[in-house]
Amino acid sequence: MENQSHVELARELGRELTAQVAPEELDFYDDLIDAELKPAASREDHPMGFGIPDGVGAAVSLLMFAAAQGLVKILWEAAEPALKDLTKQGAVEAGKLLSTKFKEWIRSKLTTSAPIKLSPEERAEFIKKWVQDGARLGVSEVDLTKFKSALERATE
Repeated sequence: MENQSHVELARELGRELTAQVAPEELDFYDDLIDAELKPAASREDHPMGFGIPDGVGAAVSLLMFAAAQGLVKILWEAAEPALKDLTKQGAVEAGKLLSTKFKEWIRSKLTTSAPIKLSPEERAEFIKKWVQDGARLGVSEVDLTKFKSALERATE
C-alpha cells in the first residue's frame, strides 16, 4: 500500500479493530504503528522501550493494523474497475469520495456497511487468512474469536 491516504485509512481502521478486540492496547497503538511504519534500517531505535504494560503483547495491535491494510487494499481494488472508466479528473474526484466513504464507515465504528462489498468467497478467504495469521502469531483464542467477529462485522 504505497498510497499515503490508504495507510492513514488502514491506521484508523486498525485502531477501530483494536478497540473492538484489544482495547487495552489503544494507549500505545499509535506508537506501535509508527514503529512498524519506520524503514527497517531505523527500527533499531524504535519506541518499544517506552513501557508496554507487562503481559500485554503487541501482536494484537500489529495484527489489527496489518489486517486493516489488507482490507483497505482489497476493498480499494474492488472499486478500481469502476474508477478505470472515468476521466482522470473524474477518477480523482471518485477516489476522494470513496476515501470519504471509508472514513465515515470507520467513524461509524464499522456499524454501517463497508463502502465496497466483497463477494462471499473473497470475504471468507480474507477472514480465514487473517485469523490463521493471528493464530500463527500466538494471539489468544479469546482475541482470535473477537478478531474474527470484528472482521465479519466489518466486511458485511
